[in-house]
Amino acid sequence: MTFQERVDNWKEMSRKDRGRADAFYYELLFQEVIERFLQKAGDLKKYKYLISLLGFSPQPIILFLKAIRPEKVLFIHSEETEQYLDLIQHWTGLTLSQVTRESVHSSDPTGVYKAIKGFVQGKSPREILLDLTGGKKSMVGGAAMAGSLISIDIGYVDSERYLPDLRQPDPGTEYPNILKNPLMVLGDIDFDRAKEAFNQCDFARCLAILTELDRRVEDIWGVRKLMALAGIFQKFDTFHFEVAAGMIDDFLRRWPEDKRFVSPDRIQKFRSILRILADDKDPDHNLYSCLNYFFSGERFSRRARYDIAVFLTYRTIEMILSGSLQENGINPSRPDYPSWVTVENYNDALKLLFEDDYQEKSLPSKIGLMDSAIFLSIKKDPVIEDLNLKELKGIITVRNDSHFTHGSRALGEEDFKKIRRVGRKLLERCLVLKKKPMVGNWEPLFDFPMV
Repeated sequence: MTFQERVDNWKEMSRKDRGRADAFYYELLFQEVIERFLQKAGDLKKYKYLISLLGFSPQPIILFLKAIRPEKVLFIHSEETEQYLDLIQHWTGLTLSQVTRESVHSSDPTGVYKAIKGFVQGKSPREILLDLTGGKKSMVGGAAMAGSLISIDIGYVDSERYLPDLRQPDPGTEYPNILKNPLMVLGDIDFDRAKEAFNQCDFARCLAILTELDRRVEDIWGVRKLMALAGIFQKFDTFHFEVAAGMIDDFLRRWPEDKRFVSPDRIQKFRSILRILADDKDPDHNLYSCLNYFFSGERFSRRARYDIAVFLTYRTIEMILSGSLQENGINPSRPDYPSWVTVENYNDALKLLFEDDYQEKSLPSKIGLMDSAIFLSIKKDPVIEDLNLKELKGIITVRNDSHFTHGSRALGEEDFKKIRRVGRKLLERCLVLKKKPMVGNWEPLFDFPMV
């Protein structure tokens, strides 16, 4: 059986029985994986000392140990990964006198930093390789900081092909990757953290990471461009529309053709939206505001900020109903009631809605959300044709229960789903009546980009 046939068998086993696949790997594949790695090892034997972060995959450490054959090794491991030391010893033949072990907490980079600093004392930095392949990002961060201060080479086991479904390199394609500048690794980690924060709409955290990264390393990844983008969408996310639009003008002057992270065409579309949102005289201002509140609610719900998501979606409903009321000649802030609104038909509607809880009322001097819906129902306005007023009353209760308003309850996902269902239905109805595309067609315009 050829090596590739054995690799194919291992892949198939890994998808069905991981334990059996691991046994197959070490028995029939790993020795040739090592031999192929050694052919690509170059001058790794110049290193006398190896520092390795031990994670849940000991294979890369074994590959480096076989290629370097170091005099001394420091294994930095957590309590969970200590078990793999016996397997490493089995494959490499390391003796106790060659090995220094340091157990650290996997989420604390300071322990890693201290372990490395202690190990390298009295040794030439040029003879030390720091292997970052294993370990959590926090461990890698501590190791990279130590490597930077001590000026030791950093390496990791890379691969020509990676198997995402198995979360492993394709066996036989591994090779050593040696980085001469430790800040490159540290910067790359921080840049990934910044992008992750951007994609979670945590723009303040994203900007904090990028500001520090820009101070420390050369801008090779587009740090300043991502900083500008994060600034734009932070303002957009907090409804500073005019400021965000101005920032986009500056952004397009600086990067007119650069398509990293987001295309110039898409940025220009965001600018068009922001201009309309900032101009209350624009004929589309109210519609775009409703859409923006709705999609802002969606974004906050994805961040599990359900209280804010509920309030934003509530505002969508409120704007549609108050806007429709104004189209019928009633200003919600200072109502001058037309002849089709009377105290009698208003109270008849209240009685139908509140049943046993009904209390007689005069026509309100300011019109809130529920009364807007009642007056539109009296007018038989088509925007509320499919709106269940009792369901609307229920979501008003949900909103009022929040500790942000009159209650003491933290709103959750189910609360958001209730109000979202009503909000989307009403928004769809509004779009139909205005002969505009449905909600789903607007999402690519209002949804923030991923980087």
